Amino acid sequence: MLWVFLALSKLLQAGGIVGRTAVAFSLLIPIGGDPMSGTSITTWTVIVELGFAVALPIAWGAACARPRAAGPAEVDAGQSPVRERSRRPGQYSVDRPMRMRCVNQHWTVEPVGVGEPVVVGLLREYTDEMASRYYGRPATRTEVDEAIAEDPNDGLYPPEGVFLLVRDGAEPFGCVGIRPLEPGIAELKRMYVRPQARGLGVAARLLAAVEQHAQDLGFQAIRLDTRDDLVEARNLYAKHGFREIPAYNNGPYAEHWFEKKLP
Repeated sequence: MLWVFLALSKLLQAGGIVGRTAVAFSLLIPIGGDPMSGTSITTWTVIVELGFAVALPIAWGAACARPRAAGPAEVDAGQSPVRERSRRPGQYSVDRPMRMRCVNQHWTVEPVGVGEPVVVGLLREYTDEMASRYYGRPATRTEVDEAIAEDPNDGLYPPEGVFLLVRDGAEPFGCVGIRPLEPGIAELKRMYVRPQARGLGVAARLLAAVEQHAQDLGFQAIRLDTRDDLVEARNLYAKHGFREIPAYNNGPYAEHWFEKKLP
């Protein structure tokens, strides 16, 4: 009878008329009793089991098909500046599309030119999110333009730096770059994963790839700075071996500084 109780629990969770009707119908049948004269217990048992065989897959499918919100943002270190410090944490959150459900993504990470149109579009999307979170409201087009102009992509290209783009097929879903900071040390910039691809391991793949490129370029460590309100970004870096260090710059938007020693 254990499967019956498990089925009842799932049907109640799934909700909907099918699930509730099946549960209600099953409860009408007393255990060990004859629910209607002239009908055997065995017959009613078969009816109930057939009912569950039809209703349970339908209700299970309804429960699994419910949209779920995307996970926390995996965002940038070295944030694009904005002009006014009018941030009000918690009062604005970026709308997140439903997380991608396919489980066979074929992610590819490759170096690209930071000036390519696909990168320019992705970085504008990233800057829009960063500025909006900073202001506590949707950023205006002018504010995004100003933020982009105030934080150019200097150094994020060969031979001393690199900019990486992650794709699923032809569609871009994230990026990250490094540039020289001082001899032997690179600075990580523009760490971004689009909302619909978050929680799928894309950020981890980007970090692994950029660390490998940093080693290939001769760097012994990677540093970054980030904002206090980007809690998920700080958690991401800490999870992947970055440790907090004293301030290595005086950027107006830098509130936490991290470093990771490379093998």
